[in-house]
Amino acid sequence: PLLPLDWKHDGATLICATVGLIIAASGGIGGGGILVPIFMLVLGFRPKHAIALSNFTILGGAIANTALNARKRHPQLDRPLIDWDLILIMEPLTIFGAVFGSLLSKVLPNIVLTVSLVLILAFMGHRTLGKGLKMWSEESKRSMSSTMHDSVEMLTTPACVSASVDESGSNMSPAMMSPVVPKGGVDDGEAPEGSYLELQSDTEGGDNGAEEAGLRCKVGTLTLCFVGTCALTVLKGGGNLASPLGFECGSPGFWGLYFGSLPWVLGFAAGFRWLLVREFERKVRRGHNFIAGEVQWDSWNTIKYPIYCAVSGLLAGLFGVGGGIVKGPLMLEMGIVPSVASASAAA
Repeated sequence: PLLPLDWKHDGATLICATVGLIIAASGGIGGGGILVPIFMLVLGFRPKHAIALSNFTILGGAIANTALNARKRHPQLDRPLIDWDLILIMEPLTIFGAVFGSLLSKVLPNIVLTVSLVLILAFMGHRTLGKGLKMWSEESKRSMSSTMHDSVEMLTTPACVSASVDESGSNMSPAMMSPVVPKGGVDDGEAPEGSYLELQSDTEGGDNGAEEAGLRCKVGTLTLCFVGTCALTVLKGGGNLASPLGFECGSPGFWGLYFGSLPWVLGFAAGFRWLLVREFERKVRRGHNFIAGEVQWDSWNTIKYPIYCAVSGLLAGLFGVGGGIVKGPLMLEMGIVPSVASASAAA
């Protein structure tokens, strides 16, 4: 029974789960990879029960992460921190894989689930650690290069000043020195307007109202996809939840609703792919300059990455670890800025 609470187990689980979710939110991994072992070790749950409880807990964590990150901005571009285009192309196929994963989790033996979970977590941990060390090494090199450049500038500045000494040995005051005007005639630290326009992203200087409306439309459509999937899940029933339509578990109506979510999410996936490919082609025609970490949603990437997400959804439904534990490292492999990858994977 739920009550009374056993503080030796329930209290320890609450504390460990809170700490685990804090760590998971900062890394954008969803939390299932931390919660499932906690539920198994502290509460003594079997993998199937731990996975079910973990899935419900992850939902609350995802809602909280989205609410906190929705108003934050991208560190390099004038757009939200959460990359909604990334979520738009990845989530439908993640749900597609999760349908099969949740089915397999009910039929596979506990020993298979446990061993597979350990192997997946070890592999993803190794990949993420290697990627993190590589990024840390590159950032350290850039920092050292910047420091050396600043030091060289400080050393060469006195030589430039001494060159202003006239032949008679008297120094010229700074007020007497003529300012160096750039070739374009721009002065007082102002950059030529053309050079700024060349560096503008497609989110700067455009119609912000239309852009915000487009973003709301994308998020609303993605929400419709999720709500429709949840509605089909409730209508089919299962376990202790009776189907509102009267379908019994294992009946043709039950399986029809169970797999009915597949064409539902595939339809949204095809529509989202068409939308992102069209936006990418429009950017190319405008001569848009893609910066590092900005995904180019061409016809190939809009197929390759969703397939990876289908696998991550399969693992998420199978082990209850949340798709973020697979999609987070995948985003880093794609070159996404770590803060953006963390916020997008946790949403």
